[in-house]
Amino acid sequence: MTFLPIVVRELQVASRRRATFQMRFLGAVGATVLGGVFLMASTLPGGLAATGRGLFASLTTVALGMALISGAVLTADCLSREKREGTLGFLFLTDLNGWDVVAGKLVALGLVPFQILLSFFPIVAMSVFLGGVTSAEFWRVLCVVVVTLWVSLAVGIWVSSRVTDDRQAAGASLLLMAVLVGVPYLLEGICVRVPGWGGGAVLGVLSPVGLYGRAMEARHVLGGAYFGWGIAVQAGIGVALVGMAGWRVKRSWRVLDGSDARRKPGARWVPAFWRRIEAGQQARWRAEGSLAWLAWQGSWVRRAAWWVVTGTVVLGVALFGMSLRQGPRVSWELPGTVVVAGWWMLKLMLAAHTVYSLHELFRNGMMELLLVTPVSGGKMWQGHIAAVRGIFLWPYLVMSLLAVGLGVGENWAKGGDWPSWVVMVVWGAVPATIQAVVNALDFFAIAYHAAWWALNHDRPGKALLRTVLWVMVLPAMFCGVGRFVVDLLVIAQAASALDRFRDLARGWYTPKSTQAIARPPRLK
Repeated sequence: MTFLPIVVRELQVASRRRATFQMRFLGAVGATVLGGVFLMASTLPGGLAATGRGLFASLTTVALGMALISGAVLTADCLSREKREGTLGFLFLTDLNGWDVVAGKLVALGLVPFQILLSFFPIVAMSVFLGGVTSAEFWRVLCVVVVTLWVSLAVGIWVSSRVTDDRQAAGASLLLMAVLVGVPYLLEGICVRVPGWGGGAVLGVLSPVGLYGRAMEARHVLGGAYFGWGIAVQAGIGVALVGMAGWRVKRSWRVLDGSDARRKPGARWVPAFWRRIEAGQQARWRAEGSLAWLAWQGSWVRRAAWWVVTGTVVLGVALFGMSLRQGPRVSWELPGTVVVAGWWMLKLMLAAHTVYSLHELFRNGMMELLLVTPVSGGKMWQGHIAAVRGIFLWPYLVMSLLAVGLGVGENWAKGGDWPSWVVMVVWGAVPATIQAVVNALDFFAIAYHAAWWALNHDRPGKALLRTVLWVMVLPAMFCGVGRFVVDLLVIAQAASALDRFRDLARGWYTPKSTQAIARPPRLK
């Protein structure tokens, strides 16, 4: 077992990080507190079975979301970072092969999220004793969560074996996970609701979310024939991705990254009007400041955001047209689901851009050059926010208009006895407008929180994972629309800390352990 030295080395590195123990402790404490709340609720008359079902659904949903995101984020930069630093080739001077390296990284990096999931499982098991959940249902859902974590880890390490840039690795990992989760789930919804279209049951188990729904007792009794087949397919996807990563990493370490080679200016045809738009944007970002220009000009998110918005608009309008044609046989919720998925993709890209753009400035020395200039910390921070606003403002507006248009169109298509068309438009536009305002606050909270943690962590994956869990996933699950209160608190707390942008940037170059050693001893 030649991969064991790599596992030992990665575990030793992880054991020296405080975040490793913090994440395990916080995961166990969070699950225990939530379980205690449901146990106290179980003492109320007539609420025992409902309490067990609520505890089970809450904890397993959190565990599934963490498994979907954490694996891809933690492993997205494990091999690409070794390639950038030139240390990957040293491993192949020994008797290790590509699969040994990939297996060692996978075991070491997957241990922490797996331990967090293990801290959830005993609390989830209490739902069986509270009632409303069968033991078979408990084991099925746990199997789905573990297999989902395996697929997420495999996706991240496969992407990391193919690219070198950390921002591209994180974005591609999250995008691939979104495709594996969302596309089969949407196809299942279309096939089930359109008469004559079969295959919905098969497509459902190709998505971890659909497989999670099949694991529940009510749906497993009606259509659980494909559940075991779905588990085998998800495990097979993970094995295939890990195998391809092991084959790729042994052959790609000699070059930085063939896919990252910059094309010549004339290699790609660009319309003249688009060149004029980009020239105007470049002039505006130069006027905003150096940090705004650096954060804007090298970002892949500028193009990826418009790809996501375009795909969301096309798919949402197509599903809305299908709903008009099929009438009540097609659910009106499908276009809304597509819009929600588009919002989540934009938020994930915003978090990844904020974290990795700042880390890129630290890594290539640009931030160090900026710190020796007389530019104030407030000007630097305003420039970074200006770049984020320039990248995501127009995609946000297009998504908001799409949501409002679908809300109004749904009221118009369903008909009804409206007093006037103005009332119909307002009644359809108000909920979508409220959601757009809440999403705007989400964008600001993500940008502030991600920047704060990027300045306090030397590993961008940790900052990205913290932002996704604490600002996106948990508030959306437990607060709903009321998460705007959490957003305001996050913005207020991070804004007061980011006023010291220059001090935080200087502190990034000095590790915490070095600061403790360099501090002079106190005289008695």
